[in-house]
Amino acid sequence: MELQPGTLKLYRYIINLISVHDLKSKLNKGEKIVILDVRDERKWDKGHINGAKHIYVGHLEEKLDEVPKNWLIIVYCGTAQSASLAASILKKNGYGKVYNVLGGMTAWKNAGYDVVK
Repeated sequence: MELQPGTLKLYRYIINLISVHDLKSKLNKGEKIVILDVRDERKWDKGHINGAKHIYVGHLEEKLDEVPKNWLIIVYCGTAQSASLAASILKKNGYGKVYNVLGGMTAWKNAGYDVVK
């Protein structure tokens, strides 16, 4: 199976990728999305994307009921590694519309976008 641009194969799951610029555009348009920050509490407290929901990746499977299945889910972490794991957990549990933010919070900050504490 050939992967399409903007996708990543993790184990047997295809994860869509989204740039910070496309995420910012979705936020500006007020699209119906869940932004899921899967970093640890210390990193969350230092700053996160406004409107994001925080669930540490290590607790995600036990808190899946806090993530709506019928929404577009956009997952991020510091650089995209933990987010890739979180995205594969979501896909394994039947979430269809899951995106991983390329470069994570590092890319978000480098683009000059605001964070909240």
